[in-house]
Amino acid sequence: MIEKVCIQAKNIVFPLLSLAILLVGFGCSDTKPKYEKPLIDLLIQQYRPYEDFSIILYDMDYDEGSKNYRHQYQVLYTSISSTDTLINDSITGWYNVDEMYFNKHIDNMGMEIAFKKDGKIEKKAAPPGYGNYVGNERYGRWQTDGSGRSFWVFYGQYRLLSDLFRMGRYPYYRSSYNEYYSGYYSTGRPYYGSASGGGYRYGTNSEYTKSSRPNSKWNERPTSFKRDVRNRVKRSSQRTRSNSRYKGSSSRSRSGRAGK
Repeated sequence: MIEKVCIQAKNIVFPLLSLAILLVGFGCSDTKPKYEKPLIDLLIQQYRPYEDFSIILYDMDYDEGSKNYRHQYQVLYTSISSTDTLINDSITGWYNVDEMYFNKHIDNMGMEIAFKKDGKIEKKAAPPGYGNYVGNERYGRWQTDGSGRSFWVFYGQYRLLSDLFRMGRYPYYRSSYNEYYSGYYSTGRPYYGSASGGGYRYGTNSEYTKSSRPNSKWNERPTSFKRDVRNRVKRSSQRTRSNSRYKGSSSRSRSGRAGK
């Protein structure tokens, strides 16, 4: 194993030049670089050439030694061969992210946070696959169960997606899909759905994510550790927003006086 290499993936070979750029841009987990924009943007740049893709927040963590907040992503990307549409699955290495970005997605583990569909790239938090694969007749269709509820079924050649999204245990119902696109998609608000027993169906604290990521770094952390991290990034984000409002108010006040 080669140490110090921070980008790991399966089913994809990065061009040498692109890999060099990524390594410089991302840095390694034992350093604490100051990033000016979320690293998700660099991932989007890397997968932009593919016809479609979906980026899922696979895992997250806080390293007490280096004081780094970290993300790990799962990328599903579509390539077109001469005979078929192929779905590829890649798990990245760990990326350092800043407090603000960690706080923004602290409830979105297991969810899709960016996607490309029909040439358009968007960054929205939703159940995995909602952005491109679910509801897309290229990949599957809606069926009706015995109780009259409509749910999504992928075609046989896309069984990978059904397995990855755990649709055998957690069906994707059309009512939830429509609720997302009618009330959440246009505003950019995260959509977590509703679990039958109460609470959220998707997201960091959902049974869906906890059961599908039993060995994740975040799920293995004690409840007290996760609570402390949540409180820390929440306070930091609140201070940042307060400072931004104060600066904006000061600028307007100075402008007002200058006009007299």
